[in-house]
Amino acid sequence: MRQPRQPFWKMSGAGNDFIVLTEPAAMPDAESIRSWCRRGTSLGADGLIVLSRAATGGGRARLRMAYFNADGGRADLCGNGSRCAALLGFELGWARDRLDLETDVGVLAAHRLAEDRVRVDVPDPAEPARRLDLDETPARLETGLPVHGWWLTVGVPHLVLLLGEDSIRLDRLDIAAHAPALRHHPALGDAGANVDFVRPLDDLLELRTWERGVEGETLACGSGAVAAALVAAQLGVARLPCAVRVRSGEVLRIGRGEQPAGPGGVTGKGALWQEGPAAVIARGDLY
Repeated sequence: MRQPRQPFWKMSGAGNDFIVLTEPAAMPDAESIRSWCRRGTSLGADGLIVLSRAATGGGRARLRMAYFNADGGRADLCGNGSRCAALLGFELGWARDRLDLETDVGVLAAHRLAEDRVRVDVPDPAEPARRLDLDETPARLETGLPVHGWWLTVGVPHLVLLLGEDSIRLDRLDIAAHAPALRHHPALGDAGANVDFVRPLDDLLELRTWERGVEGETLACGSGAVAAALVAAQLGVARLPCAVRVRSGEVLRIGRGEQPAGPGGVTGKGALWQEGPAAVIARGDLY
């Protein structure tokens, strides 16, 4: 039998699943990340988190999170991943019920609300969502999809399409037929964006997301839920705090300022936050 190469934790944030490495001897290379995240031939995941303890300077516990998409590329932020990282820190005894999480977009305050529910700060977009005109393809017009979207950055870039009453039901939409071209739309530049299809319902927003780096639909996208809520609020079809139901059926909540971030948070008083479920699924060794 081959010798195990790397201990791991497997976690889920509302259906967005991750491999988590705690304080590995070295940062994994892109080839290993792609291999480990490949479903069917390895453990499989939407992405990989490297989590470690950081110096606190006498303040509350601080952890460092590095996030990688399934394609091996490093991403600045993962909303669901940040909740999973914080929860694992609590589970390992690295913090009690509050901690600061260092990410590539800054330090985010995290708070454990219940055994399996975490709230984490989100960096405020530098500017409001910007309208982008999209191509009027026959397929898009046939399904009633909007011919414009809303672009904004919530740690990572998102293109939000807000569906109207005359659009196809979101659970019947073949997003694989529409999302790849939108994800690489010329107006988004070389990096492209995650693509969020959003339908306002009576008491919440319904969301399906096609993610960069996964190049497919995921069961949940935390930053996508934030982007959807902010665009809906900007257009007057929702108010914060806002509930967002993702593809897995789980509900995330997006709000601002109910519980200020504290000294470690990037946004301080009135912080933008996202909250939702996080869970440890398994632990073991990668080969």
